[in-house]
Amino acid sequence: MIYRIFNRITKEWWQGEANSAQEACKQTGWMIGNCWIREYTDRGGWKNCKEAFKESPHGQKERSEEHTSE
Repeated sequence: MIYRIFNRITKEWWQGEANSAQEACKQTGWMIGNCWIREYTDRGGWKNCKEAFKESPHGQKERSEEHTSE
């Protein structure tokens, strides 16, 4: 998969190939919780990555970023 990641702390972008969003974040050295992650689709566009959801301290799923379109 091709991922596009924006680090909300450093305001840096990264784009590249990885097997998962977690692996893509490891390649950048960024924590997944600090990132807005988009995944390239077969239809030629970008979508929010399902892996970009994280568990909150209360056990509820929350989005890692509010952005919904590009």
